[in-house]
Amino acid sequence: MNAASVIAALASDILTFVSTRQVANVSRRFPQLLVALAESHVSLTVAALLVPHLTEENVEKLLSDCAGQLG
Repeated sequence: MNAASVIAALASDILTFVSTRQVANVSRRFPQLLVALAESHVSLTVAALLVPHLTEENVEKLLSDCAGQLG
């Protein structure tokens, strides 16, 4: 394994950790996000991308619109 491969693997692990933390924090406010993840309606990547855009008014619509987007 060369240095570039190691760096790429570490970067991927870091991004996964950050995404997981972001989604976990926001899911307290929007438990629908966890349901969508648990039922495989959205991937962790898609959930993390949605996090900054979620509001009480749009959470259901955004999750519905993104269902099946497994990033």
